Amino acid sequence: MANYYYLIKKDLMMLFKNRILLVMLLYPFGISFISIASVDVSRIGILISLSILFTVYVGSITVMSVEEKDKIDIIFKSLPIKQVTLVNSRYLTMLLFYLMALVTVSIIPLTNGVVIKNPEVYLASYGASLFIVIIYVSFMQPLYYRFGYMKLSHITRVLYMLIILIPFLYIKLRDFSWGKLILETLEQSGSLIISNRLVSISMCVILMLVSLRISYRFYMQN
Repeated sequence: MANYYYLIKKDLMMLFKNRILLVMLLYPFGISFISIASVDVSRIGILISLSILFTVYVGSITVMSVEEKDKIDIIFKSLPIKQVTLVNSRYLTMLLFYLMALVTVSIIPLTNGVVIKNPEVYLASYGASLFIVIIYVSFMQPLYYRFGYMKLSHITRVLYMLIILIPFLYIKLRDFSWGKLILETLEQSGSLIISNRLVSISMCVILMLVSLRISYRFYMQN
């Protein structure tokens, strides 16, 4: 357990040293103000989900880029630490990023009593955000261990633009029939996830286990 603690602390220190930790949390904190003023339930869910994803995204790509640039991974591979522990600790770090964003985006709604008034809306948003984050981490981490950060830079830029722009384009998309169809599909998918919690949780667990296995294999090959 001590190894996990120091490995996760190492990731957090990377973010603190590069002044990224505060930036990660500014977006969800800003969204927390917007969410209490919004009357559009579906928009609240999208805003919260994407703000939490943003925090996990920024944290993950920063750790990946710094680790690759400074060759930190090579140093840790030479230490008497199991490679499985190194991979597991990164997944736990992503979970910590999720929890940090969850707390940050909930501060204002909680202090204003908005969460108590609309618990189903916020609980659904938290569940959907966890599902989205798990999908992101489950696909991105194995790709990182296989190709490295630099080869994934184009994918990460596209993801960044999508995460940032979607909340601001949300209202505009409803002006187009195709945009409305996309949003309705997303909203229905979110409702389906929440209404079938057991299936959703099972899918998340399976996805993470498969992702971990693939990450182990790629990490040991490199």
